[in-house]
Amino acid sequence: MVVGIALVLVSLALDAEAASRSGDVAVVTRGTEGCPSAAGVTAELGRLAGSSPNRDGTDRAEVDGESAGLRVRLYRSDGTLVGERTIETGADCGERAAAAAVVIATWEAALRSDVTLELHGVGAEPTAPPPEASRWSLSAAAHGLGVASAADSWTPGGAVDFQLAHARGFGLRGAIWGAGFHSQELGGESGRVRWARWAAGVGPSYQHAAGSIVLSVFAQLAAGQIFVAGEGFDRTSSDWSAAIGARAGIDVGLARAGLSPVLGAGAVVWPGSQQARVLGVDETVELSPVDMFVSLGLRWNPGRPQ
Repeated sequence: MVVGIALVLVSLALDAEAASRSGDVAVVTRGTEGCPSAAGVTAELGRLAGSSPNRDGTDRAEVDGESAGLRVRLYRSDGTLVGERTIETGADCGERAAAAAVVIATWEAALRSDVTLELHGVGAEPTAPPPEASRWSLSAAAHGLGVASAADSWTPGGAVDFQLAHARGFGLRGAIWGAGFHSQELGGESGRVRWARWAAGVGPSYQHAAGSIVLSVFAQLAAGQIFVAGEGFDRTSSDWSAAIGARAGIDVGLARAGLSPVLGAGAVVWPGSQQARVLGVDETVELSPVDMFVSLGLRWNPGRPQ
C-alpha cells in the first residue's frame, strides 16, 4: 500500500510539472495534463528554431494550462522576464504544442538578433571635407574718368584696375589709365600746346564693408609718359617723355558679388618741372604737376572673401 501511494504522488508531481530542454531553452509545463507536454513543446521549438549559436546560460520557458488556452512566459537565464502571453488554442495537443513553441521561438529570435556592429564595418566610405573657402578675392573694374590739371581743364579719360583683397580688408591694386589732351595757348593767339599723360600704377589698398556699402582706399606708385604737341603753328611737332609719380584715391561700391557700380575720386602727383615751349618763342608753359580725377564705373567681383 505504501508503494502504491508513493507511485500516485510521483505521478501527480510529474503531471503538475514536466520539463524538457531544447538548445538554449528549458521548457516547463504545469497544469496541462500532458497536452501539451514539455517534450512536445520542445520538439516543436527545435523544429522552428533549427540550429543556432548558443548563448551563455539557458533560458526558461513556462507553459501553464488555463481554461481558455495556455499562458506562456519566457525568462532569461538570469531570471529576467522576457515576455508573457496568453494564447487561445484548440483541443489538439499538437496544435497546442506548436502554438506555445511559436511564441517562445519568436522571443528567442528577438534575443538572438541583438548585434553590435563596428562603424567602420557598415558605414559609408569617408568623404573628404569640402575645401575651405578662400579668404582672398580678385575683382576687376572699368571706369570712365574726368581728369583735370586745373579747375577749368577737364578732359575725358578711362581706366581699368584689378584688385586682390583679403577678408581682413588689406590687398593690392593695379591700374592703367589715361586721359585726352589738355590745351593751352602758347606763343600768341595763333598757336596752342596740347599734352596728355597715360600711366600705370600698383600699390596697397584697403577696403571696409559697412552694411551693403564697401569703401576702398588705395595708393600707387605710377609710371607713365607725357605726350606734348603743338597746334596752330606754321610748323608743329610732338614729343614725349617718361615720368614717375604717385596716385591715390578712394571709391565707394556695393558689397555684393557680380557687377556693381562704383564711384571714386583721387589725384596723381608728378614731381619735378615739366614744360612745353615753341622754338623761336621765349614763352613756355609749365605743365601742372597734379592731375585730379573723378570716376564712375562697374566693378566685377565673383565672390567676396570669407
